[in-house]
Amino acid sequence: MTSVVAISLSTGIVCGIWNFIAPIIGMLGWGGFGGCTAFFACPAGGGTKSLTKTLICIITGFILSSACVIAGNIFNTANSAIIASIFSAILSYVAVAVSKWNLWSYVPGIFFGCFTTFAAMGDFIYEGVLSCCNGINFVILPSLLLGVFVGFLCEQGANILRKIFNKEQNQNIDA
Repeated sequence: MTSVVAISLSTGIVCGIWNFIAPIIGMLGWGGFGGCTAFFACPAGGGTKSLTKTLICIITGFILSSACVIAGNIFNTANSAIIASIFSAILSYVAVAVSKWNLWSYVPGIFFGCFTTFAAMGDFIYEGVLSCCNGINFVILPSLLLGVFVGFLCEQGANILRKIFNKEQNQNIDA
């Protein structure tokens, strides 16, 4: 089995299960797909290195964007567009500046956490889950983080499929 077939099959199965389970457990399915995508885009080479780096960067993005939302709510004035622009500039600066440290060097992962959190701001109440406090959607963070694990499971599933089917192919060659 080729790597592409293995990862395609594993991703289809795991993501299908995620999409079914997410609303049952009160998570945002699309938020999980954001986390899954962030895992696959991480340049750390897969496995636990990508898992760790993606989790740290997404949490950082969530914290930065949540701070922007809180500040925006505090300074909600007639000049909201100017205030939002200032906070966006600060957020962008910090997201890139922390990349000098290896665990935060996956800057797109930080922005995954940011833009997904910003996108969820309209979802103040979701299926009865505590999701709003001063304009912050708390259901997005666990959705994103579970999505990172979905990506990791897709990768691990592909590794298992390759081992199973490559072993069978090798046994057929020996016969």
